[in-house]
Amino acid sequence: MFRSCFASISSFSLMKATEKCNCELDQDDFLTVDILNDVDVTQNQTNLNYQESEPVEEYKNNNSSNIIFQNSSSSSSSSESEPENMQNSKTTLEDCSIIYFAGYLREFSLLLTVIGGVATRRWWFKRTPETRRRYADAAWTHRLAIGTTVTAGLCLIGTFLSFYMELDPWTDLWRLFIFSERTIEVRADKQVAIILAEMGKCCLLGIEHPTYKRVAGLTSRLLNANIEVDEIRKRQWSVVVVDSPMVNAFVMANGFIFVFSGLAAVANDDQLSIIVGHELAHCLLRHLNHYNSVNLAVHLMCMLPASVILSAALPFPIALFAVVMCRFILYVCVGLTTQRGHEVEADRVGLELAANACVDLTQGYRFWENMSKINGPSTRIWWLETHPSDKSRARYLFSLIPVTKQLQKLAGC
Repeated sequence: MFRSCFASISSFSLMKATEKCNCELDQDDFLTVDILNDVDVTQNQTNLNYQESEPVEEYKNNNSSNIIFQNSSSSSSSSESEPENMQNSKTTLEDCSIIYFAGYLREFSLLLTVIGGVATRRWWFKRTPETRRRYADAAWTHRLAIGTTVTAGLCLIGTFLSFYMELDPWTDLWRLFIFSERTIEVRADKQVAIILAEMGKCCLLGIEHPTYKRVAGLTSRLLNANIEVDEIRKRQWSVVVVDSPMVNAFVMANGFIFVFSGLAAVANDDQLSIIVGHELAHCLLRHLNHYNSVNLAVHLMCMLPASVILSAALPFPIALFAVVMCRFILYVCVGLTTQRGHEVEADRVGLELAANACVDLTQGYRFWENMSKINGPSTRIWWLETHPSDKSRARYLFSLIPVTKQLQKLAGC
């Protein structure tokens, strides 16, 4: 019970204000979107929802925004302004209250620790020198007990977090997953609804647009080739096309795949399949859950204790600067490092998914070689980037070709 409540209350306490599942925190600009839920890529063949026991029903939004949903339910939805998988999520008042409360947890927890440290410092200096000396002597006398108590507290937190460690079958690594997938998806549903409400009335690519058909067809081919993967077969996937020259793609935790038309323009079919596979891999590897779980652990075990100590030991202006620097260092050393690691993992798993779809695996590294020529050398320091450089990604994908070609042979390509 405590585990469940803690995971729910702590949900998204460390989330950035971003609408992306793949931790691309440096690009939060969304233009227009076109959504096709459970898309029927050829209008008479396979759709992207693999619940084959339910009939597929296509219906169109009443407005002129070219938003089309493919409903996997046998009855019409009562609200055609939301994707079907959002309607089926049945968000409860408890879910809303958890997200509402947790959204403020991160903002106020650090503030409260700083205030507590400052209050402790003021209390200390209001004591007389004799009283302070007496307290200091008592602390030194009981230093072993104090150290044991602090160590025991950290061990309890570590033991608690160990219950949320899981062996990831994709990476063979033990990973921290504190939050439930249900809570992650509720948040993603709300973010997608906001995106559609704000961007869904202009510049949409209809389902008859060649670019849309191409993206949906390649995605369907990729999903069909990996139908044996439980995480793919059991999830509802939705294709969202953004009519923008930006070369970008991302995926939401609830299965919404966003592809920008600028990306489709510079990538051939095999390259686009590998990129979509990369985005699918972020969901399969539960990167958003892991990223926020790691951030929560670092926040509890490092940031909060450090802010208390710094605020109590240093004058307020210096302490505030020290807390900000400590937060920045943890973000660079833990947050950005985790994100870059996720991108490397998604490149590998995405290429494996594409291999099962019999794509030309050499197109992966060639795409990133082309992107390195288009983007030119990065002007930012590499350890401040959320993604590896284009050249390093090209080299890594090239090194994976021999292994992934073996997967293609097993798939009968």
